[in-house]
Amino acid sequence: TRMKSLSLENVTVLGLLSHRLLRSSMRLESDIYIPDRVCRLDSGGWPADAEGRTLLALIRQMEVTKREPSYLRETLRTVYGNLNEKGYLGEILPPGCFNEQQLSGHNWLLRALLDYARLTGCGEARAAAGRLVRSLYLPLRGGAYARYPLRPEDRVFEGRPDGELTGDCINGWYLSTDIGCAYMCLDGLSRAYRDLDIPELKDLLEEMIEAFAAIDFVGISMQTHATLSGIRGILCFYEALGDARYLEMAKRLFSLYERQGMTENYANQNWFRRPHWTEPCAIVDSFMAAMDLFRFTENIIYFETAQKIYWNALGHAQRENGGFGCDSCALGDNPFLYATGTGGDAYWCCSMRGGEGLAEVARSIGMEKNGVVHIGLYNPAELRFPGGRLEIRTQYPLEGRVSCRLYGRLPQDRIALFIPSYAADYHLKVNGSAVECRRVNGFAATTVPENGFVELEFGIPLLAEPGKLAASRERMTISHGFQMLGVSCEEECSIEPSALRMTEPGVYEGGGVVLRPISDSYRLDAASLAARKLQILFRRGEGRTV
Repeated sequence: TRMKSLSLENVTVLGLLSHRLLRSSMRLESDIYIPDRVCRLDSGGWPADAEGRTLLALIRQMEVTKREPSYLRETLRTVYGNLNEKGYLGEILPPGCFNEQQLSGHNWLLRALLDYARLTGCGEARAAAGRLVRSLYLPLRGGAYARYPLRPEDRVFEGRPDGELTGDCINGWYLSTDIGCAYMCLDGLSRAYRDLDIPELKDLLEEMIEAFAAIDFVGISMQTHATLSGIRGILCFYEALGDARYLEMAKRLFSLYERQGMTENYANQNWFRRPHWTEPCAIVDSFMAAMDLFRFTENIIYFETAQKIYWNALGHAQRENGGFGCDSCALGDNPFLYATGTGGDAYWCCSMRGGEGLAEVARSIGMEKNGVVHIGLYNPAELRFPGGRLEIRTQYPLEGRVSCRLYGRLPQDRIALFIPSYAADYHLKVNGSAVECRRVNGFAATTVPENGFVELEFGIPLLAEPGKLAASRERMTISHGFQMLGVSCEEECSIEPSALRMTEPGVYEGGGVVLRPISDSYRLDAASLAARKLQILFRRGEGRTV
């Protein structure tokens, strides 16, 4: 039996994550996302992209907050009314011709329709999803992806953060500066194969995955967002078929992304080999991929990677208005992390995807395997079960204390609590009495009686570690456990870790510098955020600004 997440129907999120979700919901229901405006938001030739991302974020947030967003139904009706005679948005191209931005944009609309049908049982959404698959995507069967242009001389190696068509049509493909975005729809199509009765999709997915796996992602400077969405599609296809080849393929490609597509704070480089800016869309994809890899393999390294992505990348990318924006790529010779542009959000794509990302974080709090409740990504929450409810209290990742009060009973009277790999010692109590339990694959399990009270404590060390990427090995990162720390400064400074002392949870001082968690950016107004530079890569030294 695999590890699986508890249904969000039985999870009430509290604390910091609830606050982030509230801010995100407010942004996604602001004027720019009302139905008439969001359906006109596309400015770069991405049919269905803005509508689909917005709908998907609203639907996922409805799932986690149990509140129907103000304009969800109206936006769905507006989209239905805008569909062309074939059941999708945008131009109807001649047979054998494909617009990769159109295929990419409709990925999000397809996923939104599938999730709305899953949550509400809506037959209209399910039928619209099926028609979209048959009319827009099934014509790709029979070799279209084998013809997809991947030679460097066929591509344009520049572009805007929102991507645009290059004007070139090669081998029947209208191409984008977001290289590889034609594969974004592996995400939605794998879910359509799982949820809809369209057996012909299997042939198309096999063709797409075969072509995708052969790509020289680094050499062609593939967009990392498209790469990670493709990986998630492969993982979903693996889940549907159980064919281990696809799991191994996803593991290999995710490892490539970690080595050559990440930044030092676990965000992404927008394209392989071109670290111009980060993109929260891809950060969300990387979190989801890491969590799926953990659920399918139970390799705790994937789970810890997902946590680092949330705290250090997605956490820094959220803005004061609740949306999500692009940051600098901190790696190699750039030791600084800062918001790009004016410090605002990437309202055309990342703010919507960030909304789904926060819902996915909520999905990672409570998990279950063989009836044993696993508490994983620590955040205050209440989990409900047939025989009781469990209230989680914690200040993690700043403090290493977690308490779980049970009202009633757990399904198997067993609970397993996550113990970070850095925790050399940990102490577990049930109803005030210490219990002995071994850490097995990152979790310590114990029996909990009816109405029991469980307390976990572990130390959180200050970690000074070499940069994880080849380009950054000469510098080090400094973290409070999994929470990376930064120094607000204009000029690069050196740090001597042994001189640092914690003055409050997660805050360290010494040698004339103050290091703080990097995930507080959503509490700063846009002007303050735009003016702030955080150094997160350091050379060893006396700790004075030089």
